[in-house]
Parts: sequence; structure tokens; C-alpha cells
Amino acid sequence: MNKLLSLTAAGALLSSSALHGQIEINDNLSVTGFLDMSLFHADNNDGDSTSFDLDQMELDFLLSFDEITAQVDLDYQRGDANEIDLEQAFLTYDLGEGTSITAGKFLSYMGWETAEPTGLYQYSYAYGTTIPGYHNGVSIDFSEEWGSLGL
Repeated sequence: MNKLLSLTAAGALLSSSALHGQIEINDNLSVTGFLDMSLFHADNNDGDSTSFDLDQMELDFLLSFDEITAQVDLDYQRGDANEIDLEQAFLTYDLGEGTSITAGKFLSYMGWETAEPTGLYQYSYAYGTTIPGYHNGVSIDFSEEWGSLGL
């Protein structure tokens, strides 16, 4: 019975897709995020062993006031200190006509891979680390029909 229950739970988890959603608190504040969990099951001579773990959790606060938007991401990852960290906190001002300025701590322009497990279904060592770089600074973005440019 225990094996059947474990197999059913594992099958349900593997067959489910990632849920994407955003909770709107009011006209100016929304909250989104994700939980990344893992299941381990071993069937050996010593008996069955099953464990669950919370690998990563993120809670994102999205603020919007006309031309000004802001985002604050709080992140928990199992491991080192097992504490909640400030992953990103930045403010964006829309100058109009496809141009915006962003200031704060945000993910740098490092490539085409995603930084979060909800979009990255493998561990990548493309940049010598599994975590893309977050930097403090200012960026300016241009967007037109021909494409986009960020500095």
C-alpha cells in the first residue's frame, strides 16, 4: 500500500505542470512566487525510504504607479544559511516611446537562460555557476519594432 501511495503521489507531481498566477492585492500591488520541492524515494534491502524537501521558495511583490513600477523578490534556498534573502529590489521609470530606466538590485543581462527553477529544467554551468548574476546599478532599455537593446 505504501508503494502504491508513493507511486501515485510521484505520478501526480510529475504529470502536473507549473502553475503561473498573480494575486492582485489592489490596483497598485500584486504578489506572485513559487515553491520548488523535491521527492526522494529509495527502495533497497534495508527497506523503503521516502523524503520530501523544500528546495527553494520565492515571494515577489510587484508595485505599479503609472510610469513607475517596482519589484521586490524575497528568496529562500535550502543550504548555506537557510534564511530568506533579498534577491531583487528595483524601480523602473517608463520614459515613453519604448524607453525605460531601471535602478536597484536586479538580474544582469547574461544570456538566454532563466534564473528560476520554474523555467530552468536542468542545472546549467554556462557561466561557471548555477546562479546568474544579480547586480546593483542602473540600466536603460530601448524597445522598438526592430528589437530591444539594454545597457
